Amino acid sequence: MKCVYDHLAVGHIAFLSALASTVLGIVAVSTTQWFNFSDADLPVEDRRMLLDSIGLYGGLWRACVVVQDMGESIKSCGNIGSGNAKLNAVRAMSILCIMFSFMVMFTSIAIALASKKLALPSFLGSFLAMGTGISAVVVYAYFIDDINVTTLGRNDVLNWSYWLMVTAAALTGIPLLMNCMNAIKKWDVVQPSVVDPEEQVTPTEAQVEELPKPERVD
Repeated sequence: MKCVYDHLAVGHIAFLSALASTVLGIVAVSTTQWFNFSDADLPVEDRRMLLDSIGLYGGLWRACVVVQDMGESIKSCGNIGSGNAKLNAVRAMSILCIMFSFMVMFTSIAIALASKKLALPSFLGSFLAMGTGISAVVVYAYFIDDINVTTLGRNDVLNWSYWLMVTAAALTGIPLLMNCMNAIKKWDVVQPSVVDPEEQVTPTEAQVEELPKPERVD
């Protein structure tokens, strides 16, 4: 019974993690759709690419653009002064990505402790997701914020950051999916059946007489 309980706990943890990721992504996307992009420096093609991004990191990216847009609007009113709102948005995005990566890492640790299997894929997936997410933030911070890009175009940099974030989201979901599938395979463990004493059938006298009698051994 403990085996089934452990695997049900694994599936519960994986479900809650996936649910939390989905809710955060929906909130980020809904927030982005609520506000209008008014940044003149962001071309229409880049905005469309941001809106077409998928996964939680894509949702964080959209939230980053919303923060950037709001920061630019506040700065235009003189409340921020000469502060770089875009850099602040990138910093906020970095914090969100790192926090999410740590959340995935701790979730994977809990899954590994509960299932006692697939611990290595969980840890590797978490660290790969964290490293890829941070790499995406670095690419975004060092290239997309620079207007005078000569060797690389803005679309190329956006593509690189976009695919890094999608890869990070995929690497995050793989260990959770593997552990969830492993738990589902263990759900069909046959449990010992308990027979109700009132429903237990007793053999009749005729059935007892038909049973082979043990041979007498001298």
